[in-house]
Amino acid sequence: MLRPLTAAACLLVAIAATASAQSPDFASQIQPTLSANELLVREIRDAMPGDDLAAMSQHTLRLVGAGEQLAQQLSQALASAPDDAARSRVDGVLTHTQAAVESLRLTSQEGTLDAARSRLEQARGEAQEGLDELRPFVSSITRPAELPAAGSLYGPEIAALPFVGMVLMVIGLGLRHGARRR
Repeated sequence: MLRPLTAAACLLVAIAATASAQSPDFASQIQPTLSANELLVREIRDAMPGDDLAAMSQHTLRLVGAGEQLAQQLSQALASAPDDAARSRVDGVLTHTQAAVESLRLTSQEGTLDAARSRLEQARGEAQEGLDELRPFVSSITRPAELPAAGSLYGPEIAALPFVGMVLMVIGLGLRHGARRR
């Protein structure tokens, strides 16, 4: 009787530790993507007013690298997303980022300044869409924990404490009962 109770207590502690350890990893991976996405949008805007097609093409080639790096960061965050909602959001942002990178690649292949600006505008729009999806999501994840109105500190570890206490009481009673039989 003691072994199953001990195993259940250990399993509960392991689940609580896994749940608390998983969230900070995802938050630490998704946070830098916000600033990288903001930088990409800003850099695309800076490249748009140029009057030199060759300089614009050079600038957009550098932006392709930044966009690919952002896409890689998003892919890593996607792999560690804690639930379906987070995976869906990160996947949507990744799709916009990949479309922006593809538009940036096509910008350097355009023959006229107007066509290149059009591609840049397309890339800026996609990057902005990704940013608009990412900004509220990241702020909801990385926002410091606030106390609820009642002042309780709800969390998976704290919610599990009554169950752990009950398990420990049952284990103690089992040990006490076993000691009386001897």
